[in-house]
Amino acid sequence: MPDTVAASAGLHALRAGTGPTLLLLHGIGSSAPSWQRQFARLAGDFTLIAPDLRGYGDSPDPTGPPSLDAVADDLAALLEGQPAHIAGVSFGALAALALARRHPHLVRSLVLSDTTLGRATLAPAERSRWVEGRYALAAELQARAGERAREIAGPGAAADVLAEIASNMRRARPAGYRYVTDIIAATDALPWLDAIAVPVLVACGEHDGVVGLALSQTIAERIPDARLATIPGAGHAPNVETPDAFAGAVRAFLESVEMPARVVRVALAGAGAIATVLIDGIARGDAGLARVTAIGRLDAEAATVDVRARRQSAAAFSDLARLPEHASLVIEAAGPDVVRRYAAGWLAGGADVMVLSAGALVDPVFARELRAVARAHGRRIFVPSGAIAGIDGIRAGALGGLRSLRLRTTKPPRGLAGAPHVVANAIDLDALTVATTIFEGSVADAVRGFPSNVNVAAVLALAGEGVDVRVSVVADPASTTNTHEIEASGDFGTFTVRLDNLPSPANPKTSALAPLSALAMLRRLTQSLWVGA
Repeated sequence: MPDTVAASAGLHALRAGTGPTLLLLHGIGSSAPSWQRQFARLAGDFTLIAPDLRGYGDSPDPTGPPSLDAVADDLAALLEGQPAHIAGVSFGALAALALARRHPHLVRSLVLSDTTLGRATLAPAERSRWVEGRYALAAELQARAGERAREIAGPGAAADVLAEIASNMRRARPAGYRYVTDIIAATDALPWLDAIAVPVLVACGEHDGVVGLALSQTIAERIPDARLATIPGAGHAPNVETPDAFAGAVRAFLESVEMPARVVRVALAGAGAIATVLIDGIARGDAGLARVTAIGRLDAEAATVDVRARRQSAAAFSDLARLPEHASLVIEAAGPDVVRRYAAGWLAGGADVMVLSAGALVDPVFARELRAVARAHGRRIFVPSGAIAGIDGIRAGALGGLRSLRLRTTKPPRGLAGAPHVVANAIDLDALTVATTIFEGSVADAVRGFPSNVNVAAVLALAGEGVDVRVSVVADPASTTNTHEIEASGDFGTFTVRLDNLPSPANPKTSALAPLSALAMLRRLTQSLWVGA
């Protein structure tokens, strides 16, 4: 449990842990104990300090007129001249920005979560209504804390989360709540963002209904060295609602600041559905010590890629050949034609390459030539397992007499629509009433016939190191999942693996597991402990 200490600034604070200092700042409707779940997750790596701001918890009421500078000075005194990483939620993020502006020598990095930039830009009448509403809430905090907790949290918040948010809110006193209200009403921090000179993680709950995700996106676009991480499932208090996801994002970000030489600089070739999952996952820390530093766009993606790149402080390119200029690893997420056209150049340009369109490597001549380029330049080619499991067993079995591999893939008809095999054979998927095998054959034919559906077949062929893989594709109108059944046999014995994968929400032709396997492989590359073959 953290210790409660009286700090030199006159604030009371919770303190625990060892390592670099991380100052944790609560919002207008919260208090220091709102960080308890983060203490449980981060105190092993960082020295955590979470103060009650003036007018909250065990700290004294504010004196003098409302002043954000005074809040920043309190925090500077609390740090006693020692630079720290600063993390804040809502008003706490605004206080963090003020500290960075007023005492920049004390700020090593910023985590700005669900940030308010102030309300000074509102029309006078609208601003007055907002202040009146906050004042009314300040007078009834004890009675209305439960109601306000439901407004703050995301739609799926558990009862214990709502109770904790309400409990923290009740530690605020009317004087402190009104003081912060007046500060927010008088502040416009948007012009400050361009001058921030430290690394910044901008985090926001997916369902934040208080300040909204759009504001966090704007903040990430404006700060010179920022990255945006959306926290799935959370509302306005992700540090309480989804503590594991929040702590993971914060830890990965702070470790990247502490150990920049270990960060894998990642370029994405493509910005479609799979690339979007990768960009968001890397920003949240799901891939460990990695950062998106460049995004290469196809012509159809030009309208969105530049904005996405700005939100990660990444370079945006229309020329995919240039990606190694800004990255040590290029992840291809744009299709087999892009692999065939650019992968050799990426390797020769000094970058490792992760190939998601594994079907491109089924061509033995191309695969042999690509490996030769990788060897010549001391680079590596990675192929994630995609939407299947059991690859470790197949790779091990290939060393112990693997004799046969079979793959049966079953998908809803809509997930197979437009596949070249379906079009060439005039298969009416809408007319199917029962599960129907629409293809049986080799991996090479499967990849040609279903380039967006059976990358898993190519992965199996690569893992099996030359063992013939027989592939069946089944369209089943009753199916709600992408099902892959793998049968392997050899001198080691036999095994069967079945996966019922949910389709990706953004692209029904692929499984939700596929991009996650790329994040897992990238995470493994950044870790010192490896598990599996």
